[in-house]
This record gives sequence, C-alpha cells and structure tokens, in this order.
Amino acid sequence: MRNHRSISRIRLKKCYFKWQQKGMSMGKFWAAFGIGVAAGAILALIYAPQTGERTRRQIRRKYEDASDYVRKSAGDVGDRAAKYYKKGREAVGDVVDSAQNLATAAKRVVPFG
Repeated sequence: MRNHRSISRIRLKKCYFKWQQKGMSMGKFWAAFGIGVAAGAILALIYAPQTGERTRRQIRRKYEDASDYVRKSAGDVGDRAAKYYKKGREAVGDVVDSAQNLATAAKRVVPFG
C-alpha cells in the first residue's frame, strides 16, 4: 500500500514528464511549480479566516523570506559560476600551454624553413 507522499511524488513525476515531452527544461518546470505553489499560498492567506492586518503581515513576512532566499540563491549561483569560469580559464590555459610545448618540441624535431 502506498502512502500519501509516494503518491504525490508519482503524480509530480508524471506531471514533470508531460512537461518534458513538450520541450520544457527541468529549470522551467521547477520555476513554474514554485510560482504555482507561491500563488496557491498567497491565495490561501488571502482567503483565510483572519483579520486583514494579520494576513498582510503574514504576506509581508513571507515575501521578505522569499526575497532573502532568492538573494541567497542568486549569490550561490554567482559564486558557482565564478568558480566554474575560473576552472574553465585554467583548463584553456593548460591546453594552450600544452599546444605551445608541443609546437616547440615539433620545431626541434622537424626544422621548418
């Protein structure tokens, strides 16, 4: 017997595979999923049976939390991009050095001119 979580995961996977067949990338899928979750949460807060002031406070707090998360994630992505850029530059430099060494060795073996 499957529990609720495994059924939810199966439904989510089916939904993702349908999107993938339509040409959607994993990033786009999760972005759309996140937006949907956020929209649902906002609507739930708006229609919750509580005072408007309390609801607005909750929305403001959640917005600030989401903003902090996005800033942190963007910083992490920037750090990773810088790291991979540096590694890429080093790899290209190594290839250039190797090619120059090979050319120098070839000139010694076979004189041009």
